[in-house]
Amino acid sequence: MTWLQTVDKLFPLTVLAAVVLFVAKEIIEAIRRRGDKARKARAIKGLLIEEIELNHWTIGSLRDTLETIEQQHKDDPSTEFALKVDASGGTHFRSYRPDQKGGAGSGRAIPLVHRKQFDTFLPALAELDKSLFEQVRNGYSRIGDLEHIRSSLIAYLAEEDPAEKRHLIAFPSYGLRVLREVDEAIRPLYKSFAGKELQKARIR
Repeated sequence: MTWLQTVDKLFPLTVLAAVVLFVAKEIIEAIRRRGDKARKARAIKGLLIEEIELNHWTIGSLRDTLETIEQQHKDDPSTEFALKVDASGGTHFRSYRPDQKGGAGSGRAIPLVHRKQFDTFLPALAELDKSLFEQVRNGYSRIGDLEHIRSSLIAYLAEEDPAEKRHLIAFPSYGLRVLREVDEAIRPLYKSFAGKELQKARIR
């Protein structure tokens, strides 16, 4: 009896062929699923890269505003700071010297903090790639602090009580320190995704 006959006696060729076909299909399906996961992960990385660039712009703008408040108050303690809200709901920082009362003053927009992509895709990342999930979660851990600095700045600028508004003058030293920490937290994540240092700031 040949080995083929022995195998056929123990495992009919039709059964063996079915098993081989099943295993082959499972391997192909596993490769396909792995490929799908990799493509989804790359797409999510691309969206997060854009969101980090948006927040990089927000960090820079808030930094400039806080440094302006600090410097202008140092140069002229009578300088007044205020919040302006435009027709579309956008918030703007304004500073006025005593001789500018009633004028436009100087200032800049206060951009939004962005975390839509993070909030949307973090649960999916937990299923797609555990390592990537932890990396993103750790990198975004300070975005809440960025939102806190923005909302606090807006609250201080909008304050009309002079006693309360004095807190604005002390706020820049704290705010600038937190902004540095947020920037340091997102840079490694960006470099891991984009393969380069974070330099580009995306306005929209």
